[in-house]
Amino acid sequence: MARFAWSLLMVLAALCLVQDVFGVHCSVCGESMEKKLRCGRCQAISYCSVKCQRADWPHHRQTCKTGAERKEADSIIKRTSKERPSAHKSNDPLALLSGLFGAADIDPSRPRASHDQDLIIRQPTRNYTISEIYEAIRRAAPSREELIAYQGSYYSSPLPNRRNAFVATFGWCIPDERAVAEIARFIGPDRRALSVGSGRALVEFLLKSAGVNIIATDNFERRFRATTDRPPYMPVYNLEAVNAVETFHPDVLVLIWPPFVSKYDEDAGRQYHMAGRALKAFQGDHLVYIGEEEGGCTADPEFFHELNDKWTSVEDVPIRTWYPFVHDWVQLYARNRPGPSRAA
Repeated sequence: MARFAWSLLMVLAALCLVQDVFGVHCSVCGESMEKKLRCGRCQAISYCSVKCQRADWPHHRQTCKTGAERKEADSIIKRTSKERPSAHKSNDPLALLSGLFGAADIDPSRPRASHDQDLIIRQPTRNYTISEIYEAIRRAAPSREELIAYQGSYYSSPLPNRRNAFVATFGWCIPDERAVAEIARFIGPDRRALSVGSGRALVEFLLKSAGVNIIATDNFERRFRATTDRPPYMPVYNLEAVNAVETFHPDVLVLIWPPFVSKYDEDAGRQYHMAGRALKAFQGDHLVYIGEEEGGCTADPEFFHELNDKWTSVEDVPIRTWYPFVHDWVQLYARNRPGPSRAA
């Protein structure tokens, strides 16, 4: 009887652990919850209490969409897909790179050089499971309550060092299951996506695990070593952004926290206008941009000029941030295409 009771206790403990790891968590405080309280407008964001919902509304209202608005976004995605079908002929990145480097140089079985400049591809050093990554992110990222509590004393709090460690481990943004699912839905299963400036390529790895055909690239620029000094989560090809766009001819361009260049930063040089140059070279019709808006700390003036001139916002997806100090979110765009001309 005692053995049975002990076994039952262990089973209950295991169930509690599974619920804590895989259950629904509040979008604000990160606590697991038994009952779902969702945003009444978009029905997409979960909260543990009305208090958390009210605290999140000033931030969430900027990206909240009704069901009708989401259907309109879906119609734009479908329309642009029909207007411009997939242009790539091969799904094999190595086959495309063979024209640039030669087949022998990109043989994945050949040993790699030890210096970044000589690398054709940087490989992960271990296998990661999706569940352990999402759980690690959830535990490492700060709750909204922590951020608000330290709002007046951020630099004397543990948060700066904590964020530096997070960036080195995961990257600049805080991805979650819902955001990855929305990006995957936007890209679709039949398009090729290309990420430039991928760093450790965590979001790219999560998208690939969600069924997206995505290629990760980075030139491993030493200036941005915060996210390039450690092994990536998936293979990353050593290519400069424009070179990568012209090599792979992607249907979707993915830019995640591209390098920030201020319009007053004359010393940066145009070579650091990575986002703007890549977007100009890109010929596809779909863009995924994770970062801050113009005037924030991501991308460059050339990028935002191109974005405002030739692209239309399809959908915004909120993600957990280092708010109120960082204001990034997932931004999905479709290229502007001229409508049918009217008869005279």
